[in-house]
Amino acid sequence: MFEHCKWTKEIWLEVHKWSGVRIHAGGIRQVLKNIKKKHWRKFQKEVITSCYGVALYHT
Repeated sequence: MFEHCKWTKEIWLEVHKWSGVRIHAGGIRQVLKNIKKKHWRKFQKEVITSCYGVALYHT
């Protein structure tokens, strides 16, 4: 449901622009798996996961 929402897509696009991070979405679980696989510091993963969670919450 969330990956098809126009509002959520627009918000996530803005997060990409702001952060410079591209996470290819497919669904909630897939996004979280993609973030977990990244070779980022823990803080970076937490920030991006939080941004995604906030977008979903507000949707």
